[in-house]
Amino acid sequence: MKGSDKAVEFFRGKLRFFQHRKHKISVDLVLFIASLGGVRRSSKVVDIGAGFGFLSLTLAKKYGCRVTALERDKEMLELLVKNIELNGLEGLVDVVECDIRKVDECLGGGKYDLAMANPPF
Repeated sequence: MKGSDKAVEFFRGKLRFFQHRKHKISVDLVLFIASLGGVRRSSKVVDIGAGFGFLSLTLAKKYGCRVTALERDKEMLELLVKNIELNGLEGLVDVVECDIRKVDECLGGGKYDLAMANPPF
C-alpha cells in the first residue's frame, strides 16, 4: 500500500485519515463539504470514486447520514476501509468495490438523496 504511515488530523482532531502518497486532502474538498446544503441525518448519500474516504467520512461524521462509498482502486479501497475503522464510522459508511461504468449494477437500483464525486486531477 502506498499510503502515508501517519494519520493526518482534520477538524481539530475529530477526523483522522491515512492518505495515499499521490492523492492528498486539498482545500477544494473542504470547500465542497462547506458548501453542501440539504444534507440531513436521514439522507442516503453515494460517493462515486470515494478514494481514501475524505468526503464520505466527513459527511457521515458531520451529519450522521449513511454513505455508500464506491471505489475500484485496490490501494484506495484498503485506505478507505482503514480510515472508516480509524474513525469508528463502520455503522455509517458502507464500502462497495465498483467501477463507475457499472454504478447501476453495483448499487442494485438503490435510491439516494445525494450523489457526489470528486473528479480526479
